[in-house]
Amino acid sequence: MRRVLACSLFLGLAGLLLGADDPFVGTWKLNLDKSKFAPSQPGRAVKEETLTIEMTNDDGTVTMRGTREDGSAILVKYSTPITGGPVKYDSPLPAGLIVTSKRLDQRTVEMVTMRDGKEVSTQRNTVSADGKTLRAASKGLNAQGQTVESVAVWEKP
Repeated sequence: MRRVLACSLFLGLAGLLLGADDPFVGTWKLNLDKSKFAPSQPGRAVKEETLTIEMTNDDGTVTMRGTREDGSAILVKYSTPITGGPVKYDSPLPAGLIVTSKRLDQRTVEMVTMRDGKEVSTQRNTVSADGKTLRAASKGLNAQGQTVESVAVWEKP
């Protein structure tokens, strides 16, 4: 759950999109060779994942599908207003957890995760100038209160 949540949190960026020409819109494939994740439970690491970002009315909608090493499916879907604000997940988040998004510029979105009013992680999501790579760098605290960092690299097929 923690890995799915970590991956999905930084991907709430869709809510800050400006339109169909926005560099975040489209289908992205996770490049595991270029990504570096904090350790996860055995078998729970991501094996493969596809991210689809699209606009629906005044919301950006994100759908993430994939498979973990143990063969279990990953399906996360959420939306957030194009003006930024709270990320709305289809499945409830753990109690006390709130995720918000903020557009910093055309190619950068920042996500902040709060637990019981305290910031526990930040993610900076940047699309490359050529629009082919999405780099999501996150830093936060694990369940033991230790600082962990991850970088996910997504590419357009």
